[in-house]
Amino acid sequence: DHRDLHSFPTRRSSDLANNGPSTATSVALTAQLPATGVVVSATPTAGSCNISAAGVACNLGSLANLATAKVTIVLLQTASGSVNASAQVSASETDPLLSNNQSSTTVAVTGAAYNLQPTVASISPSGIRAGASDTVITVTGTGFNANSAVQLNGTPLGTSYESATTLTATVPSANLATMNWAGISVENPPPGGGASNTVPLTVYSVLTIGVNHILYDPYSRNIMASVGSGSSSVAGNSIAPITPDTGTVGTAVNIGSQPTNLALTSDGNILYTILAGSQSVARFNMLSQKADFTWPVPNTTANQMRGITTQPGNENTIALDLGSWAGNAIFDFDPVNKTAAMRGHASGPYTGSCIVMPTATDMLSFDTDTTGATLDHYTVTAAGFTYYNYQQFVQSTLSHGGCFKADGNKVFTVTGGVADWTTNPATQLGVFGTPNNSMWGYNGDVLPDGSLGRTFYVLNSASAYSYSSTYDTVQAFDNNTYMPASSVSIDFTTIEGANSSYTLTDVIRWGQDGIAILTSGGHIYLVRGPVVVPQLLNHNSPATLTSSSASTIAMGSGNTMLTLTGSNFVPGVAVTWNGSYRTTAIVNATHLSVAIPESDLAATGSGKIVATNPGAGDSNTLTITVN
Repeated sequence: DHRDLHSFPTRRSSDLANNGPSTATSVALTAQLPATGVVVSATPTAGSCNISAAGVACNLGSLANLATAKVTIVLLQTASGSVNASAQVSASETDPLLSNNQSSTTVAVTGAAYNLQPTVASISPSGIRAGASDTVITVTGTGFNANSAVQLNGTPLGTSYESATTLTATVPSANLATMNWAGISVENPPPGGGASNTVPLTVYSVLTIGVNHILYDPYSRNIMASVGSGSSSVAGNSIAPITPDTGTVGTAVNIGSQPTNLALTSDGNILYTILAGSQSVARFNMLSQKADFTWPVPNTTANQMRGITTQPGNENTIALDLGSWAGNAIFDFDPVNKTAAMRGHASGPYTGSCIVMPTATDMLSFDTDTTGATLDHYTVTAAGFTYYNYQQFVQSTLSHGGCFKADGNKVFTVTGGVADWTTNPATQLGVFGTPNNSMWGYNGDVLPDGSLGRTFYVLNSASAYSYSSTYDTVQAFDNNTYMPASSVSIDFTTIEGANSSYTLTDVIRWGQDGIAILTSGGHIYLVRGPVVVPQLLNHNSPATLTSSSASTIAMGSGNTMLTLTGSNFVPGVAVTWNGSYRTTAIVNATHLSVAIPESDLAATGSGKIVATNPGAGDSNTLTITVN
């Protein structure tokens, strides 16, 4: 009972015959092929084959008596000379003669060397600070040779060959002058050869202006900063706008003593900030860019204010985290009389922090003050809260919980947990990272973006996606698989300098493809490109627009959020108004939201609305009339 390998001729085929009984099981062929060749395909007449670095392994299934099976292996040979290949066949039944189950062949290959098409797996560093001098990057991949050339946006760089899997290249300082990104690829010359895939090189910028907190205003497309001690260029105790595309700081407006946490109303008209130095809340008018009024919080624990959020759809109502003992409370502001009043009472001891209001009737917090580790879900009513009443909210114990950010119907925690907050209790959906290593950080350490289908963490890559006392990576995770998707390296250690105990304060999205990171050291890191929107590296088909939630808008209407209906929206799609980008988000497969600022509606006329997918042409045009 045996399986005989009858031939392995130089035409690169091999035949198997079954000389045993009527059936045999688990007949298999393995082939070891020359290291200077690449297997293009392995096709059996029965069963299936698997190609790996070790060679070709085929499971041919069962063969009837005297039946044959043939495996055709196509090998792309890259070097001339005498090359060897061998194959072996085996089966589950006992074989009395093993010597005829294997064969080998030698083939003489002539001609010039053939170059493979290279692939790029990664580059290091993947992020370089703007203003750097000429910088050497290491490119890791496959198919490299002495004639391989690293390219930046299609332009060859000075390249050194290290091995078949490693190249080094020098990026000139001229390409590192300002915040941007570039595509890194490798080109091999003919015969064969060609261009590899493209990976992004990120050039990030850093601002240092003594900032306490930041948030993004979708209407002005500015980052708004609460400035504490200030700097040589920015006055302290102020609110300052920052244009992230250029990293320029606008006119700072005095707001009061030590502004900290910020909250923006859903219409973008009013910005609230906690004034830690005077136990007050200040109200800032975003349209006039002027301070409105300041209201002292009448509470003995006001100096423990830890968080602030606004009620969606209402620019005069906020919620405050007054500290671990006082709890959370709703406050209604009166802009005419320039005062405010608590609605009902504060919620009482240990009723949660990291507050957010995802809807006008829901407030979420997380119990960070005890070992309860619960997500607390309040219903917001006209009566406000009652003191120390645990019946006024629903508690949900979550794996990998902690401070969080809300995006749609989900909460994303600093330790990697994801839950649906709309169910009762909240439903755990997944955990980012790996089963044995989860993130752990501060409130600013998580950034979900459902429009992109990604969540971002700032991590220490040496700690297997775990929180550490130092950071070196912005890591994107896929919201469907919860696994790592892309990353960029940032030299936090050098920039933070002697401040080894720095922490993350805020991580926010801006524009079409930007992220801003604020540390306790007062540094703002501005990053943009495919690490945020990977579709920027791809070729896509255009989006289609069919209608807008408003075809006419009254002049002077103020900030307006439009909903656009259409199809083929790709993550990172950008809507323009008369050719200028406006903050865009994907709502679902057929709807986009776009923030139209009051300046677009200040005079009669019309706005041409166009949606552009990354790597695609423009959509058709919708016209909005301003009358």
